[in-house]
Amino acid sequence: MRALLKLNKGLRYIEEFILGYGVLVMAAMLIGNSLSRTVFGNSWRFAEEVGQMLMVIVCFVGISYAARIARHIVMSAIFDLSPHGVKKLFLYVSSLITGFVMLYLAYLSAEYVLTVYQSARITPALRIPMWTFYSFVPLGFFFTAVQYLLILLLNITDQKELYLGSEKKASDRDEDVVATL
Repeated sequence: MRALLKLNKGLRYIEEFILGYGVLVMAAMLIGNSLSRTVFGNSWRFAEEVGQMLMVIVCFVGISYAARIARHIVMSAIFDLSPHGVKKLFLYVSSLITGFVMLYLAYLSAEYVLTVYQSARITPALRIPMWTFYSFVPLGFFFTAVQYLLILLLNITDQKELYLGSEKKASDRDEDVVATL
């Protein structure tokens, strides 16, 4: 379990790097293009392509990061009113099903990336192979599956705590709710 948590920590750094620099580059690209269009009357040809690429990358890597810190959409009314044992069971089932659905989506998206790779499509302005940035889709789904399966393992091994994310316990969520009120 320790090795898995250490790997999870490494994945966190990778996700934070991709998300942080992806958002920074996207912001710089959009601001730079806007200034260029306003001041010089000329848009950068590649700005839209880079923006689309970064949007795909940030979106699909962000899914895993949101699952890690339990900042995804949660319908928790029944969960919050349930006793501890029912909450545990709910977390087992939802983590297992979501993990396998994410693995299946990773498989399907990997097949799509392979199809795009075989078609040799490239972006119009930068001439970058399309599969390079589409490859972040199965990667994001796979990282998310790892997160949900890790949440399942954490909930199985620790009978006292309820893990909503691999780095977020239910007791932490209660503190967040109080802090926002």
